[in-house]
Amino acid sequence: MIDNITCSIYLEIRRPNKEKLFPVHLRIYERTTKKRFPYSLNVFLTKEEYFQVWETKKPRKAFQEQRERLDTYLSDAQEIVKDLNPFNLDDFKRLMFNKVSKERNVKYYFEKKIDETDNAKTKTGLKT
Repeated sequence: MIDNITCSIYLEIRRPNKEKLFPVHLRIYERTTKKRFPYSLNVFLTKEEYFQVWETKKPRKAFQEQRERLDTYLSDAQEIVKDLNPFNLDDFKRLMFNKVSKERNVKYYFEKKIDETDNAKTKTGLKT
């Protein structure tokens, strides 16, 4: 299943923001279904900057930090894809972007129960 999933970084040139910068996306491509799943990385570059950061093999010192950041995103995504067997898009999103859904987060249920208990005690006049 790992061979069927590829990760790549690309510049989304269709929608520039107000500063005329384009968002950099992480693309997950599933070969069996031929579906693409883009995820914004909250990195914005011009076309020239993107070429100097990502398309060149050795970027200049001014762009090395951004290159390392993009390399980290890509390597993290590839590692997560490798670890997920079978691949699941929801689990990938949760692991990659730390977006834990409330349904799967045990801490959420504990905090919810504590809040309910505290609210019930204050309504009945009990003090803790």
